Amino acid sequence: MTIDLGETYKAARERISRLVTGDNIDPTLPVAATPEWTVHCVVAHVAGIAVDASTGNMEGAPGEAWTAA
Repeated sequence: MTIDLGETYKAARERISRLVTGDNIDPTLPVAATPEWTVHCVVAHVAGIAVDASTGNMEGAPGEAWTAA
């Protein structure tokens, strides 16, 4: 079985996009796939990874301390 990482990423990005588009956005809403995280947490996590990767801030990645930072 081969996993198409591009398609997997695209599907995840589209699900996240649906959480943050529209008129009734609730950043405090829990996310089903990560019930301890809110919409805000998921968006901050995804954005933070992109910023860290593009700026070379990967010390400690992956790991709890890096994720928390």
